Amino acid sequence: MNAWRLSNLEVGGSSPPTGTFPLSKSKKARSFLNSLLPLLLMRGLKRLITLTGMITALSLTPAGEDPLRAFTPTPHAERVTGLTLAGRILQGEHAVILIPGGVEDEAKARAARTLEEILRAHTQEDVPIIVSGATCGLHHTTPEEREADRLAAYLHGLPVIKEREARNTLGNITLSYPSIREAIGEKGIVLIITHEQHASRAYTLAKRVLPDTYEIGILTVPHEHTLLDDIAEKTAYAVTLFETRHCAPHDPECYLTYIREEDSYYCGVYPENACQPSLYERFAHVYQTLKQGFARLTRLLSPTQSF
Repeated sequence: MNAWRLSNLEVGGSSPPTGTFPLSKSKKARSFLNSLLPLLLMRGLKRLITLTGMITALSLTPAGEDPLRAFTPTPHAERVTGLTLAGRILQGEHAVILIPGGVEDEAKARAARTLEEILRAHTQEDVPIIVSGATCGLHHTTPEEREADRLAAYLHGLPVIKEREARNTLGNITLSYPSIREAIGEKGIVLIITHEQHASRAYTLAKRVLPDTYEIGILTVPHEHTLLDDIAEKTAYAVTLFETRHCAPHDPECYLTYIREEDSYYCGVYPENACQPSLYERFAHVYQTLKQGFARLTRLLSPTQSF
């Protein structure tokens, strides 16, 4: 039968039915390996990225600091702290809401608006809302509509205080400090609303930069992100600690001086800025290049996977 079918094929006869010529064991093995290799390569690259990020953090973090502090999701205790502080605001304690701009702005504004309505219903007073951000400093441009303007628009007319110069997380916190101090004095609750990937870095830097007379809390909104985004976020925290290692904790004036004079994200914003590419900016460029490269590699190897 097989010989007849082969002769038929040779003279242009009909094709044999499916299954007539099953794959040999060696071909099955090669087919299996071909499907498995992209997955193994993707997993290997992910582990390499994680290890590289952790090594970078370990090598850059100043002595006495926890280098892996930002390598975990927002700790449960911090989330509970945010909710607890929100409850204390309901009881009338002085507080300010700080919203850093950049990603998930509409969701953050929606959360702030809901919280403000609840607080107003209980306290009969508005809690000051600070919206912070110009743009990402990596672009070295200043758009006409800044992140703070966009956040204010999403808040639909609620009274807000705009901080319109920040170009990174350190700037969101440091440059918002004068507005925080004006709104609630030197003591009170600072409740930060940001997306979940950014929460740990925002919380930790706020605890480091602001005077310890403030209590810091975090409320988060969902945000889809890749592993590479997550590792970059955590490594950025270590890089920031390294570049500001000369600043003591709770010394916002020192961090402000660093922003004005050394942080290259603010080149052109402040005349005294040295405009020399900082380690943070170099890291951001590497991250952008890696992200674009891995995106292309991911599409090539496995369209269903993402970094």
